[in-house]
Amino acid sequence: MRKFNYILLLAVVFLTACDKAPARRTPVVKDESFNGIYFWRTTFDVSAKERAFLKEHEIDRLYLRLFDVDVAQQNLLESSQPTPIATIIFTDSVATAKTISLVRDIVPVAFITLPALKGMRYAEKEYARKLVTRMLNMSSYHQFRDKVTEIQIDCDWTPSTEHIYFALLGEIKELLKKEQIMLSVTIRLHQLRTAPPPVDKGVLMVYNTGSIKEPKTINSILTVEDAAQYLSHNSVEKYKLPLDYAFPTFSWGVWFRCNQYLGILHRDNYENPHYYSMIDSTHFEVLHPHVIEERCLQKGDIIRLEKSDYETIIKTKSLLPFGGNRHSIILYHLDANKLKDYESEKIDYLYCHSDRN
Repeated sequence: MRKFNYILLLAVVFLTACDKAPARRTPVVKDESFNGIYFWRTTFDVSAKERAFLKEHEIDRLYLRLFDVDVAQQNLLESSQPTPIATIIFTDSVATAKTISLVRDIVPVAFITLPALKGMRYAEKEYARKLVTRMLNMSSYHQFRDKVTEIQIDCDWTPSTEHIYFALLGEIKELLKKEQIMLSVTIRLHQLRTAPPPVDKGVLMVYNTGSIKEPKTINSILTVEDAAQYLSHNSVEKYKLPLDYAFPTFSWGVWFRCNQYLGILHRDNYENPHYYSMIDSTHFEVLHPHVIEERCLQKGDIIRLEKSDYETIIKTKSLLPFGGNRHSIILYHLDANKLKDYESEKIDYLYCHSDRN
């Protein structure tokens, strides 16, 4: 398997090198606003409905997660090494080309786990080169390199890993500068209270505000009260990094057994009376053992249904500073099954860049 992956990588690099070098584009100016959306599935299988969504709402920029970086440990004797996992698969070149043609820019995104980040210590320059090379090679191989003016790194860094992360970003930024590509990162709300990373811009993730593992949490995706704790005292205006805003348009089930968090279920319908009993509007009890998404649910398990309520998003949005074209808006994420819960006019209102919401 390793030999096969190595040969495949050589083939990708060879094809990329032989292809005509893409024309360099000037990165979008920092104060230019746009409509954006994330794509966070492992297969690039954009449906006709999702392409219609991109066109209808004039989506300029698609944030495309290419892969995660995590540690891979073969056995107890081998040290863990940061390794790409969950790499996105492009199954239909024709459909891919149709989707790519609908947007002005594509921003490749890589998610780095904390164990992987810790594994990069003292080798930040090497891993920066690996990350940039892989992301640009994938962009060229799948024929959207000419739309790349920005690359994004997603990582929920901590105070103890900040020095590693910032060193890695500094190396990545230097490499991208040669390609005339900007570097952005995701910023969690709690990170507004810390020093900004050494990048060109950030995307403030205005969601995942509550403690998902706490049974008493009402909605870990977003509540106005949770968000307000981080958005008070002009925290965004004081943050010394240009910020765009990302809002949630997704839902999920949070799975508990005996008040212990077990995981996330991406299904958001638990109305089947054979399997579930409604406790209240957001909690369901499992009546019979069954399997969802390769998870074995048992009788008595509790599922907390969490949704991105439109009114909650709008109220939270009103807490954020707008003005001019300084803050673009991005939705998470492109999924027709979730987006159907929002009327077209409401999506347009979410994308409104005005400070009058």
